[in-house]
Amino acid sequence: MTYMNQLDLADLLGPPRAEKENAAPAGPRNGAKIDGNIDTTEHSTSPDSSLDLPLSLTFFCSKTDTTPQNETLTLRQFVERAGSVFADEKAELPLVKLGTFKGGRKAEHLTARHGVEIDYDAGEVTPNEAAARLRAAGLAAVVFTSSSHTPDKPRWRVLLPTAAPVSPAASAVLVERVNGALGGIAGKESFDPSRCYFFGRVRGNAPPEIHMIDGRTIDHATDLPRIGKRAAPIDDLAELLGPDTPAPIATEQRPLSLTAAQVRDLIEHLPNPNDADRWHRKETVTLALKHQFSGDAEGLEILHSWARKIGPDYDAKEVAKEWQRRKVTPPNGRAAITLASLVAEAKAHGWSWPEMEISDSDFEDLPELPRAKSRLSFLSPSECEAAPSRGYVLKGFLAPGDVGCIVGAPGAGKSLLSPFLGYAVAQGREVFGMRARAGGVFYVAAEDPHGMRGRVKALKSIYGDAPEFQLVAGVSDLLAKESPDLVALLEAVKAQRPALIFLDTLAMAFPGLEENSAEGMGRVVSVARKLTRWGAAVLLIHHDTKDGQQGLPRGHSLLNGALDVALHIKRDESGVVRGRLTKNRNGPCDRDIAFTIGTIAGGTDEDGDEIRLPYAAPCSAAASYAFEKLPRSEQAALDVLEREGGRLPEADYKDVMASGRDVSASDNAKSRRDVATRAIRGLLEKGRIKFKDGFYCIPDDFDDLDTEFVADATARHDATEARQVAIVATRQTDAPARPTRQQPFRAVALSRRVDALSSVEIEGMVS
Repeated sequence: MTYMNQLDLADLLGPPRAEKENAAPAGPRNGAKIDGNIDTTEHSTSPDSSLDLPLSLTFFCSKTDTTPQNETLTLRQFVERAGSVFADEKAELPLVKLGTFKGGRKAEHLTARHGVEIDYDAGEVTPNEAAARLRAAGLAAVVFTSSSHTPDKPRWRVLLPTAAPVSPAASAVLVERVNGALGGIAGKESFDPSRCYFFGRVRGNAPPEIHMIDGRTIDHATDLPRIGKRAAPIDDLAELLGPDTPAPIATEQRPLSLTAAQVRDLIEHLPNPNDADRWHRKETVTLALKHQFSGDAEGLEILHSWARKIGPDYDAKEVAKEWQRRKVTPPNGRAAITLASLVAEAKAHGWSWPEMEISDSDFEDLPELPRAKSRLSFLSPSECEAAPSRGYVLKGFLAPGDVGCIVGAPGAGKSLLSPFLGYAVAQGREVFGMRARAGGVFYVAAEDPHGMRGRVKALKSIYGDAPEFQLVAGVSDLLAKESPDLVALLEAVKAQRPALIFLDTLAMAFPGLEENSAEGMGRVVSVARKLTRWGAAVLLIHHDTKDGQQGLPRGHSLLNGALDVALHIKRDESGVVRGRLTKNRNGPCDRDIAFTIGTIAGGTDEDGDEIRLPYAAPCSAAASYAFEKLPRSEQAALDVLEREGGRLPEADYKDVMASGRDVSASDNAKSRRDVATRAIRGLLEKGRIKFKDGFYCIPDDFDDLDTEFVADATARHDATEARQVAIVATRQTDAPARPTRQQPFRAVALSRRVDALSSVEIEGMVS
């Protein structure tokens, strides 16, 4: 059936008529009144009204029509004319586009947009509420219900004018602004720049509801937050299948798998923007390249090359400044502008998807990694200063691409702390005073997936749902050559691009691993680094060494050397689990991480008995302690011990300090040794070091302090230092020492030691 008994669309709409200033809106051309309720309280017929801007509109007679008919109308005139359009079925209604098509109706035929359209079919938000949100944002717009709208299932469209024509690519930014004003509810069709929309009324349906809101044009609303299209579960499917699959036009949340040369080729195919569109194009290209390269200098180089090409106003400093100002991940939950938003226009000007396939180089066997492409860059001091930050997953603790390790003895709480951290990242929630950047989390439970389900259930009960947190079960071997588990995991990481991946535990994920061999640990490091290829940080869960004093991961030292972050956790007698950073390339190591193990009801078992689920309960701020400031010589002596690995024989410790100038700058060796001796005494008194089995060492935060401490001190050859320890113990009986971060319970521990000694022994030591 043809549209409107084959009436010509121009004959139906007729030429636009001039209206007198302040005159009432003219009625439809056929004399009928406009169907629906028009909100007339917030607009005027003044020529200054954005609803009265002349716009170039394109009409199509029906869904199957591909011959564009262009006409210049204001939005107010369009609403008046649309009220006279009727059809027996929706498919017979005409379509409209706030833009100009030439030669057809496909994306490549759209030459410019004179406004943007928003489509909403979710059936929850009413058009009246949508109008209120747009009014609050100060936007000029027309909201009208579609032919399938019902009060129970609202469906509506929004038309918003621009003050000047914009390119289809630049209009993606404008759609995201409207989506931000509406709260992120725009349908995915809104992000298709060539999409046209039915207008008019199906006979027998209720009159449409119409809201006309005056305000600023969307291209002038630069202050609005931007929200992109919701990503599909696997948005990279088209990318993986190759060029025969249509590429997504709208904004995606992950970088495209293109090389730098391929990205440069795509950008060079973009046409030079006109003067009206130049600012929008610069903003879009800058944001897309920054997202694609995660702020890396390679993206900035391509941006400089493109900016030189598009016009004589190129300013290298201004380009670098704008690059620095833009964020890789937009704030306030806004979606990123990515390279995908430029694909459609680049394809329209000759660019095509490169042949892409999943090759052996993507999943080649480890530990041999593919030869890395050279990424040499040469930066001046000014460019170094302007370089963007690395970003963070957990601020001051974990950055994208890091490999870290949570270390502790069996039962210490590693598998409680780890999902707690991951759940916070999935929710974007601050944890232990650290900001978390929201992102996807893969928790690979290789050791106890059933028990981990209970821990995740407890976290959901306490903190609510976290859809971005995914528990990965079924991984049993990442060590074997050509491991199917590794290939499957890499494919999932490439497709979903999580921000954080946990491997719990290292021993169960790599069964049969020779932990003490460099080759075995090299394999672990290679797998972890492989998983970071697409920007994720990886945290390994592993056991510490047998003595548990240094907080080092068990096995060959290659692992600890390769880590960016290492956190040692241990539980004290009071039940508090504390974490001590032994290595941190993203900040200081003095962060206080402390929690207790709580339980929460998790239902009942088959016998009706209550199930209790464990979780990590962070300690209150009162459980944190600040370091006591040390005198310069004592701090230097402590630094020397830390530099030497935290443990030295008594004679060696003094010799190292006496032979250097760190503790004392005196030219006299005896004077330097005396200063070193006094510094050691001060550190002993403050509990910052201890003497045991002939060694000075830095105590672990969780040392079980017992009477052996004093017994060892009395056995030392240096009687003066033994008396000093006894004096400290005696003082503790009168007034507890102020607790420090390293030893928050030292006063209690020292009191216990004193209780174990007789008064005669103490008196003899002091005398």
